[in-house]
Amino acid sequence: MITGNPYYVSYKIPEEWGNKKFKEICDFQRGISYSSSDLDEKSGNYLISLLCFKIGGGFKKSGIKFYKGKEIKNAILNENDIVIAITEVTLKAEIIGYPLLVPALNDKKIFYTMDTCKIQPKIKISNKYLYYFLSSVISHKSMHAFSSATTVMHLSLNSVKNVQVPIPSYPEQQKIAEILTKVDDVIQEYEKSIELTKKFKRGLMQNLLTKGISHTKFKDSEIGKIPEEWKLYSMKEFGKWVGGGTPSKQRKDFWDNSGILWISPKDMKSLEIQNSKEKITKLGLDNSSAQGIKLNSILMVVRSGILTRNFPVAITKKTVTVNQDLKGIIVNDQFNPKYILHLLLFYNNLIRLSCMKRGTTVHSMDVKLLMKFKLAVPSINEQNTIEEILSNIDSKIVNLNNKKNTLKKLKSDLIQKLTIGQIRVKV
Repeated sequence: MITGNPYYVSYKIPEEWGNKKFKEICDFQRGISYSSSDLDEKSGNYLISLLCFKIGGGFKKSGIKFYKGKEIKNAILNENDIVIAITEVTLKAEIIGYPLLVPALNDKKIFYTMDTCKIQPKIKISNKYLYYFLSSVISHKSMHAFSSATTVMHLSLNSVKNVQVPIPSYPEQQKIAEILTKVDDVIQEYEKSIELTKKFKRGLMQNLLTKGISHTKFKDSEIGKIPEEWKLYSMKEFGKWVGGGTPSKQRKDFWDNSGILWISPKDMKSLEIQNSKEKITKLGLDNSSAQGIKLNSILMVVRSGILTRNFPVAITKKTVTVNQDLKGIIVNDQFNPKYILHLLLFYNNLIRLSCMKRGTTVHSMDVKLLMKFKLAVPSINEQNTIEEILSNIDSKIVNLNNKKNTLKKLKSDLIQKLTIGQIRVKV
């Protein structure tokens, strides 16, 4: 039985397996420091940075930088090398500790940054087996135990070095890695299908939300050509605007985990709001500036750092309240709430750039400009038809995501059971 592991408090492994600490079987090598002058937009060697890491593990090729600086021999990566994220980057703390497996990247040399660390085996052991083991023991929830207590989050490499690694025979390591790679391949196929479906939806929105269905006559408007039958509405006309507030945190009777949903920007991570991290009581609602916002209302983030790159919007699936960083629109009957949601999503970047407050250190929207922002809207019947088309595609995306997430959970369970021998493989 192995004890003292930060993740597996105690577990048994097969008698014939080995068991060593990471520092006994691997070297840990930090990457290179670089300046902006070492980078190029189009040419040079590859440089793997924190932007290459996916939350939950995996590799994002879009995060690769082109590097033309000094070539440091011991900072070169090869295919299937393991790299982990060890330092916080703005809005990317979620990837700290997660590993990536270096893919084949043509004939260029591959370097990696000081914010990452290569884990290099000193013994004969499968890199892919180690990668999957790391994926199972390191997660964002557990990274707090590994992180330095500073304003910038760091992974404690000493803690990682002391993690116990179960070591089956080399053929069994390869078989475990092969099984998990096949699961990963299916997950990636789902991800491709999701991205293709989203791309199709974006193209469809371009046509449906600007040209409508079967229109042949168009007119000029202050926002460009629109179907002749459509009308321009300011966002204020979409419905009743509702603000938010925060009940006193000093009053425990204002807060209850089974109370009314209280939405803040950190809850605005999906298009449908069905839950919140914090909830308030009826007493808390009555003693604050927060107001009740009913089902099928639109929520918008109007103050948050995320506004530098996105204008989060969502639709409520329950009655909610919001904090002072959000606004809600209780939509009038002449508008389909989901149609309005898709309209705001389609014009997201234009709205954000047009209505952001200028010359302030706090990222926020100018609500007066937001209310005045005009959009073209068809009749309620055409809204309903368009929304039905888009909702059917949304349902397909949700279904694909559910299947992908089910498979990811299966993979997580498999990794834990395979890497401690709870499930054995035939070799």
